[in-house]
Amino acid sequence: MPDKIPIVTPKGDKLVSFTTKTTSPQLSNPSPWGIVKLPVDYYADDELREKEREACKVWGIDQTLLLHTLACDFYLLLDLEIDFPDNPKVKELKKEVVDTLADQLSRYLDMAIGGELRYCWSNTRDLWDVFGGDKEVTEFLHYLKDRGHDTESKSNNRADKWHGWKEIRNKWETKALDYALRILTEPRWNSNFGGSSWANATSVLLGYYTGEYSPVFFVDTALGLHHNSNIIYDKVWNIEVLVEVLDKNVEGNNFDYMEETWASQKVRELRRQLKGFQKPQTTLKQSRVGGSLLPTDVAITKTQ
Repeated sequence: MPDKIPIVTPKGDKLVSFTTKTTSPQLSNPSPWGIVKLPVDYYADDELREKEREACKVWGIDQTLLLHTLACDFYLLLDLEIDFPDNPKVKELKKEVVDTLADQLSRYLDMAIGGELRYCWSNTRDLWDVFGGDKEVTEFLHYLKDRGHDTESKSNNRADKWHGWKEIRNKWETKALDYALRILTEPRWNSNFGGSSWANATSVLLGYYTGEYSPVFFVDTALGLHHNSNIIYDKVWNIEVLVEVLDKNVEGNNFDYMEETWASQKVRELRRQLKGFQKPQTTLKQSRVGGSLLPTDVAITKTQ
């Protein structure tokens, strides 16, 4: 495979060709916030990246968030709560972590789902066949089209669509997500865009917004969401370490290793205070909280 391939990125009303690396750069220079500083030539267009940063500000998304640390803290605190259910510090830290994750993941998912909808015109094969007789969805689709929420307008980058989706959501409120779920589910999508993975993310987000899912259940479910080629959060945050955290959690019996490697200082100190320091194990055994919460846990977590 060649080191570089040409890609085409829209800029204004012209298509500008850039060259970018096909493989991940060396991640040896993380920023103080845990965001990897990629080589200058890795991004195709600094102007587009700046637009994405501005869109994240509009949505209230913190790009400096240590997502892998928060995920690690979340799993460690769930485990601590099993052994120390009445400990006020465990409850306090758990609420802090859950509130932060629920807020940021829901904002991100909302924004990203809206951005993905721009592909419904060019990457579904039967959009109007499915919705031609549905007055409500048809009205919504026409509204998207009239606002240039597609891949045919002059501004075709996802940052502009993230901005546009914010305005659409303000007008249509959660109905926009109801329609988005149907658009992502019912037509036949090309494999690299939209479809079942994005429909699943939309369903999870709606479950949280409507109160069907508790914040704990939402966070636990949302952390493992994927789009068609990667963990869904890769459009804003560096997710390479997050993948390791999720893998270790699913393997089970890795809490000592996770604490030593990725936990925040507050959670690490609390865990050692309550459990004592234990050298991370090298063998793997099944854990009580070795993976995601089961669907049967919804009733339990609703009150948390």
